[in-house]
Amino acid sequence: MGEPQKDGEKNISSEAEKHIERGKRHLYMEQYAEAVEEYEKATSLDPENIMAWIDKGDAHLGKREYGRARDCYERALLLDLAPEWICWYKKGFVYREERKMKKAKDCFEKTLNTLLADSNFKYDMKKHIFVDK
Repeated sequence: MGEPQKDGEKNISSEAEKHIERGKRHLYMEQYAEAVEEYEKATSLDPENIMAWIDKGDAHLGKREYGRARDCYERALLLDLAPEWICWYKKGFVYREERKMKKAKDCFEKTLNTLLADSNFKYDMKKHIFVDK
């Protein structure tokens, strides 16, 4: 495990979480510009926050800013413990929206391979769904 957080780090993380929560509310209400602003604040306070990057990508996707959305998902992939399958899936969705079907297919295949390699999931070939173990 890492070192315990210092008071200043806790305050920064807590402040980042507040911006993430505000961003989620804006995302839910399809207020994408406002959501991006909140996620910008969150990622500048806590650049290692995986969900801030993923949600920021979702906000850019809502604004149809595909390059920026993809950049956010790629940034999340660089972080330790990132849920890789989510990042690959969302990148694939961006490519699909851009009609870049070969790149989308590659990302969706990486999504599937990542999930199949994850011991917490199994793939039920008959039902074609992922189920939690």
